[in-house]
Amino acid sequence: MPLSIILSFIGEGNTDDRFIPNIAERLILQELIDDNKEAVINWHPINKEGDSAEQVILNAAIQARYCTTLIVHSDADDRIPDNAMNNKIQPGINAISNYKEDCCRSITVVIPITETEAWMLVDKDLLKEEMNTTLSNHDLGLTYQLNRIETIADPKQTILDAIQTHHQSLPRKRRKSAVTIGELYEPISQQLDLRKLEILESYNSFKENLLNTLKVKKILN
Repeated sequence: MPLSIILSFIGEGNTDDRFIPNIAERLILQELIDDNKEAVINWHPINKEGDSAEQVILNAAIQARYCTTLIVHSDADDRIPDNAMNNKIQPGINAISNYKEDCCRSITVVIPITETEAWMLVDKDLLKEEMNTTLSNHDLGLTYQLNRIETIADPKQTILDAIQTHHQSLPRKRRKSAVTIGELYEPISQQLDLRKLEILESYNSFKENLLNTLKVKKILN
């Protein structure tokens, strides 16, 4: 009988909800194949409730009480994850530890540097394909070195600028139907070669945390 994995996710914004869960599920499926195991993965929806990050995380853990793990996301908004961890996530984890009732105590942390959009920059060809543009990397301002992605101050703006350049290259009648950044999160997260993400320390940390959680749960070897 296949194993049952129930995941839940709490992120900073709606776009994160369309990106990181897809990456997490694909990562788990690949590891299951490598372990020659079968599992059914289901997602338990979470309602964001609370006046602070601490309360939002605790309430999410209460809602995820029967889940295998609760994935908690926060952008670093910096070149190191420490501030996001200490100020946004750790208070929530402490609240979970002190909570006496039933809740999910298996927390998997993901902190992209500096934003989730940085993960979308690791495959320039896929990004351009989803933008449906024939412009070059130079034309679009995608001239960064891949091993320097996590030093880009504003990854989202890098993508927005590329989209704007693409729009301006189109005939006026086609601009209204051209891609927006909101339309990129889901297809890129579904198609991105996960091995390309391994140049990012934030992804490797998330991968290690998630897989260790599943090993503790005896789901992975």
